[in-house]
Amino acid sequence: ARAGRAEATRAAWEMLQEDMRLLCVTAVEDRLQANVRATLETLRDANVRTWMLTGDKLETAWVIAQNASLVTRRQRMYQVAVRSSGDEKERRREARQALQGYPQGKFNAPCLVLDGAALSLCVSHHQ
Repeated sequence: ARAGRAEATRAAWEMLQEDMRLLCVTAVEDRLQANVRATLETLRDANVRTWMLTGDKLETAWVIAQNASLVTRRQRMYQVAVRSSGDEKERRREARQALQGYPQGKFNAPCLVLDGAALSLCVSHHQ
């Protein structure tokens, strides 16, 4: 499972950091470290976008994001999911269409959640 993990993580970082300036990085693993929740709340209240990349199931990831105050308990989720197999051109079209429906730049926008297949398509498209 760790074989291509470093390369996949690097590719995901490059895609996510496009036209961005890095202010801070924090990692959350099992138990939250002191002040992580308060820090994430402050960043969210300042409308600073933060990202969580995890291999957890959608439901687990959502609970972790709520417990860490990465999202509010009332915040909506905008999920982008694509089929994991089939014609890649059609899958890319589906992902692009779903992503174009996301309300970018909106204050208190829904949390954008990509499933593994959608993230994989995004990463492969930007390589």
